[in-house]
Amino acid sequence: ASPVTLSLTTFGCPVVSSGQSFFVDFNTGTTVDNVFVVSGIQHSITKGKFETKLKMTQVDAFGKYVSMMNNITKTLSAIQENSSEDSS
Repeated sequence: ASPVTLSLTTFGCPVVSSGQSFFVDFNTGTTVDNVFVVSGIQHSITKGKFETKLKMTQVDAFGKYVSMMNNITKTLSAIQENSSEDSS
């Protein structure tokens, strides 16, 4: 497998940081659908426009996508279980 890089331009995103990882699903069913790590960031601010350009490098994580809502639901359930144990 050859290394895969990704260049991505998005609306201005000041909270993205180097080393941050994202699962990117190109819907290919191959190892290209994987985790990418931010290796370069360039912000561009002009009148009426704010863009962020990211350079990303694939890491062999063979990632599995887990939605944020699923994580939040699990966390809330754990908090509720812990709260009910404390109150009994």
